[in-house]
Amino acid sequence: METNRVIDAIKSAELIVKKLLSIKPGEEVVIVGDPETDIEMMQALAGVVQSVGAEYTMAIMPSRPTENSLSMTKFIDKGLEAADVFIGLTAASGAACYSEVLRKLCNETGMRKCSMVLRNLDIWTKGGAIADYDELMKVGIRLRDVWTKGEEISLSSPKGTDLKAKLGQGYPFIEAGFATEPGSSSAWKPVRTSRATENRPWAALWRLPSDAWCSTRCFPEVWRSIT
Repeated sequence: METNRVIDAIKSAELIVKKLLSIKPGEEVVIVGDPETDIEMMQALAGVVQSVGAEYTMAIMPSRPTENSLSMTKFIDKGLEAADVFIGLTAASGAACYSEVLRKLCNETGMRKCSMVLRNLDIWTKGGAIADYDELMKVGIRLRDVWTKGEEISLSSPKGTDLKAKLGQGYPFIEAGFATEPGSSSAWKPVRTSRATENRPWAALWRLPSDAWCSTRCFPEVWRSIT
């Protein structure tokens, strides 16, 4: 059944294509979904990709069961070798985010990746999806500068953030929606669905210690408290 929901999807598609991924004329963009993906998201992205002079390919892969939830089809894997940008929109699994092929291509070919798996159109167009991503990046940079100077981190907030961890020597990685440099990746997750953070934008900051990842999600209350 046809709907008019694609109208609401266009604003987010414009943000993702033109700003967060900075897609340029002539680039090859692959958009992957599955039968559970809200097709309006894929259509809106394809339309904006075309409007900036880039080429789009939309691919629908099967809904993956749990035991096979991290792999895409062989056809998609092979086709991505020619891609400049990958956008993952699978709703039934995280295949279009966690596939080992994606990590390999980002490292070897400089493909940029944006993951929006397990999301629907409501999450895509409301709440944190319309946040000011430039401001989120500024907060991420401020947090990164704090992390690079310390050896331990301790964060808490009235909303439930409670983290203590030792920091390793790896350089912090900011995940705030942007993937504009060759080989960069982003997980566009502007809204959490838990009660404490519903309809709030968030960013993640990672640092790789010598033996394990250290990660946290910091709510706006914490961001404002760091100077």
